[in-house]
Amino acid sequence: MIVGPHHRTPPATYPPTTTLRLMASGAGLIPLGLLLLLCLIRPVHAQQVTKPVGRVTEVRVEGNASIAVDQILPKLRTRAGRDYDERVIEEDLAKLLQTRWFAEVQPYFKKDAERGGWIVTFVVVELPLIQSVEYRGMTKLKKKEVEESTGIKAGARADNIKAQLAADQIRRMYQDKGHEWAEVRLVEGGQPNDRKIVFEIFEGPKSKVRSIDFTGNSYVSAGVLRTKLTSKTAILGVVGGTYHRDDIDEDARKLREYYHGQGFFEVNIRPIVRPDPNMGDMHVEFVVWEGVQYKVRDIKFEGIKYLDEPQLREGLVLHSGQPFKDDLRAADLKLLQTKYGNIGCIDAQINIERRYADPEKSPGVVDLVYNIDEGSPYQLGRLIVQGNTRTVEDVVRREANMAGLVPGEPIDQQRMDKFRQRLGNLRYFASSPDQGKPIEIKVVNRRPADQPYGSTLMPNLDEVIRTRLQSPGFDDGPGAM
Repeated sequence: MIVGPHHRTPPATYPPTTTLRLMASGAGLIPLGLLLLLCLIRPVHAQQVTKPVGRVTEVRVEGNASIAVDQILPKLRTRAGRDYDERVIEEDLAKLLQTRWFAEVQPYFKKDAERGGWIVTFVVVELPLIQSVEYRGMTKLKKKEVEESTGIKAGARADNIKAQLAADQIRRMYQDKGHEWAEVRLVEGGQPNDRKIVFEIFEGPKSKVRSIDFTGNSYVSAGVLRTKLTSKTAILGVVGGTYHRDDIDEDARKLREYYHGQGFFEVNIRPIVRPDPNMGDMHVEFVVWEGVQYKVRDIKFEGIKYLDEPQLREGLVLHSGQPFKDDLRAADLKLLQTKYGNIGCIDAQINIERRYADPEKSPGVVDLVYNIDEGSPYQLGRLIVQGNTRTVEDVVRREANMAGLVPGEPIDQQRMDKFRQRLGNLRYFASSPDQGKPIEIKVVNRRPADQPYGSTLMPNLDEVIRTRLQSPGFDDGPGAM
């Protein structure tokens, strides 16, 4: 049975042995939405019921005026037919307060002699409703936009903690729009019983970046460094150039990342923002200490078995005496992956490690170590074609052969990419999701090296070679490759 609103104080009821009284407003709350659980221990006379044992026969809600019982009960885990559990009661109290509907929640219980169990009653005190909200001095933000962000508007539940936090939210909204000097003060609505909320706002001018300068850079010009920035100066003092402090910090990070990619691992970049006498205008200066540009002293390879060092070193652009640059390192990494692909090591993993030399004996020197997990070399056994309902299979096999995907030869990603490209050039198959399921090429049925073609015999390679020179009508027989 479920009972709706009744009188405030439940008759003939007992609070739990440890009465849990939770309050949602006033000085009892921790800021930032943290709930404070107050455990008030009340002694119970010996002749009274101590701790309920048994099932709950009924759950009631009292004290609610504007919030229907049907809205409250689904929030509770305490239900008729379940055993009485004080830990569940505690969770229910916290859940009700988290709704921001109530200022206070108090549980009671009493013996249900007729049905042989316990009646649990939650007595609530609703938070008052906000009667009005006033934003004094607000012209740059829309009221609806602020209400959606803060959740504060006339008719909503009055919550003094939420109102206090809203002042910071509104200030951040101004900063996001470039009003760096904006100030927002809550002048009314910060007390538990306040039903009117008033914000006093100083918007200030919209901040603009008037100039961006660099000091201390010698390796690269200011013009190059400007291309790395998100922040831009205002054109003719009007268009663009909105100042955001977060953008300046992000720009400093991007500059450090750029210098690291050029081998300046000890670079230090400090942004300095100076207000202009004309309020709202900002002058930004990035003070750069470049440090030393590190160079490669030696290159080492660890974990290699299928390829030796001379083979791996051949063609590398980042070698002894070269500045440690990210673009060169990326090019070398791609070259090494290609070399392993050429021998069929499609699972090869290459990690690059920097090992610094003794800074006193060899300042600005780093050794480059390639930690390589080669995996196993694979050869193509069979080519399985699926999903071709209109295109002759021989056409697909011909393009595979022309891309180098030939039984008995190493299989690698480059050959598979070339195969996909050749199939796409035919314009027979979907090449993007909007055209249908695109071409998918993947490696399946991996087998040991002593069974490269599974249980079947090795294909006739003479026929495979002739396929490259024949028309699509050439038939290599069922089950080939």
